[in-house]
Amino acid sequence: TGIFQQVLAPGTRLGKIHAHLTPDDKKLSIQVVLPACHDTASAVTAVPVDDPNYLYISSGTWSLVGVELSQPLLQAESMKAEFTNEGNPEGITRFLKIVPGMWLLQQCKHEWELKGRCYTYDDLTRLAAEVHTSRSIVDVTDSLFTAPGPMCERISYYCRQTGQCVPRTEGEMVKCILVSLSFLYRSLLDNFETILQRKINVIHIIGGGSKNALLNQMTADNCSRPVIAGPQEATATGNILVQAMGLGYVNNLHEIRQIVKRSFNPNTFVPTNSQIWDEDYARYKKYCKDYSSMQKQEGFIR
Repeated sequence: TGIFQQVLAPGTRLGKIHAHLTPDDKKLSIQVVLPACHDTASAVTAVPVDDPNYLYISSGTWSLVGVELSQPLLQAESMKAEFTNEGNPEGITRFLKIVPGMWLLQQCKHEWELKGRCYTYDDLTRLAAEVHTSRSIVDVTDSLFTAPGPMCERISYYCRQTGQCVPRTEGEMVKCILVSLSFLYRSLLDNFETILQRKINVIHIIGGGSKNALLNQMTADNCSRPVIAGPQEATATGNILVQAMGLGYVNNLHEIRQIVKRSFNPNTFVPTNSQIWDEDYARYKKYCKDYSSMQKQEGFIR
């Protein structure tokens, strides 16, 4: 281990920037402070949390879904579920799993743009909100959707293979993706509660994906938990506030989160009609299992 640098805590002062790195005409005395060095660590630091029994979703191209613990959780169940333990300020452990987020939507948007159909993300969300009948569902974690490429075609293939209606319009395709993400979040919520043996009361969604009000409401309804969305720039916010803590302007993590709550205006999404999602959740789990079984059988035959 001698080849590695010393492991230091977030907020540690590393020293002042070297003079030769500053402009020639200025003599700057800039203190370098170690932040929470992973982008997710900085983002989770900026969660404006009140209830400690919360689930966070750092939502972007990928979704990092987890909870905060006082120490790492090392057990067979968490290993089987592919959960990981990562560090955060004040010795807190982020117990989490990395899953796809807006990746499928980004790929579909790019595919439509290549065909001359250009939409903003707000446009696509509006089109999805106008769809009232389509309930197609896919397992966004399946390896079918991992690589860049013709995502609309892959989603259609998955739906055909599982006996579902194939999305025909951009709105139906986007709704399929967002609904499927909300079911993924529900399944992860179930996994966390089973492993932790306690109920999680609220879901905080941070990062760029927190701007999608339709997905936020779907997640609240599907998970039967209130969703608090924001801040969107959680990574930058957490980074700078940990530096402020290292310089003595902020005292601790609790104070950081109080500053975030006063500085931003998170949106709260209250669950409504959650019971109507239960039947579709059973379908979601069945489709995930059936498609996985089909892939294993095809692999065995080949």
